[in-house]
Amino acid sequence: MVKVIEADLSRFERQADEISGAAQDVRDAMFKAIGALPADRRAALDAQWEALLDRIEDIQAGMAYVRGRDDETFPFALVDRLLGGEPRLRVWREYRGLSLAALAESAEVPAEVVNDIEEGKYEGSIATLKALAKALGVGLDDLA
Repeated sequence: MVKVIEADLSRFERQADEISGAAQDVRDAMFKAIGALPADRRAALDAQWEALLDRIEDIQAGMAYVRGRDDETFPFALVDRLLGGEPRLRVWREYRGLSLAALAESAEVPAEVVNDIEEGKYEGSIATLKALAKALGVGLDDLA
């Protein structure tokens, strides 16, 4: 099993702490000055507040993703690639250190099909995706 990569988890926690502190500062400033500020300044503070809350939620989601996979956890770089929109099959294959041919052989799927799925030319049947997921040691939903 892959162990938690402590540096990545620590980075998430530091970011969450920094952003929480910044959010508190914005909130304090808003409450102190809300009555004395012009409407456009209040709107700007509200926007900053919402942006900070969104960042906090993103970091917390990343932390939950890193921590929430039973005993297996993943480095930030993998999570970042998955959330960044790269082809999931390719990301998982490369993370597992498999060549396209090795994955195809392990899943008993033609290499051309694996390549076409990675390139987005073919979605793949449920049976094919199940075989690939099993060969990669991930759930079917991790490839969707």
